[in-house]
Amino acid sequence: MPVGYWTTYGSLADAVGTATGPLGNHIATCQHCSNAHRILKSDRTIAPNFRWSDPGDERDPMEMLRAEGALINGNPDPARELSSDDLQTLIEQ
Repeated sequence: MPVGYWTTYGSLADAVGTATGPLGNHIATCQHCSNAHRILKSDRTIAPNFRWSDPGDERDPMEMLRAEGALINGNPDPARELSSDDLQTLIEQ
């Protein structure tokens, strides 16, 4: 996912053809799944059980989104949300 954008677990799961639960579990343990902080719950919040694949990583996901320009007034900017269709286009590139 490009810097400055975010998506939801639901949109990403739809784009790759899976369910949100298995997707979240995979992302949390996958060493190759970078930028997990850009995936939010449908209510635009960080999942309460969010964790980096590296247990020692203590970065704040919302601070990272802020630094990337994906927030407006401290909340995820709706104009920066990638839909399932947007993600599918990125996958196909």
